[in-house]
Amino acid sequence: DRDGCEFTLTPIGEPDELEKAAEKGIVYLMVYAPPKDEANVTKEDLDSQGEWATSAHIEDAAHDFMVKGAEINIMHKGRPTADKVVENVVVQEDGWKVGKKSLRKGTWYIGVKLTKASREAFKKGELTGASMEGLKSLVA
Repeated sequence: DRDGCEFTLTPIGEPDELEKAAEKGIVYLMVYAPPKDEANVTKEDLDSQGEWATSAHIEDAAHDFMVKGAEINIMHKGRPTADKVVENVVVQEDGWKVGKKSLRKGTWYIGVKLTKASREAFKKGELTGASMEGLKSLVA
């Protein structure tokens, strides 16, 4: 069973880190994190659609994202933006740091180089995230 899904990418960092990111023009966005324990998934581990993915599926999706062009859109507008993905990372060990934030193994995040217009919108608080779309296959 395959259907469409949309992920909301949340900026990673404390307010001071996000301000520095905006100045630099690169923002780090969390795409997806696996459950703390894949053998014992809890309600806290579920995404906004009530589902979850294994670390292996997340890594496959991260690789597929790059192969298919690494396009993102801004604020669910549905069309690709001129902002460019410059980093695409699946965390390989617990405790990996992005700024002050510690991530767990299997978490996928991206670094996005913002256009001048997006950087200004981010600084003003008008741009609070990005989104990406894809197809998912449900595995029973």
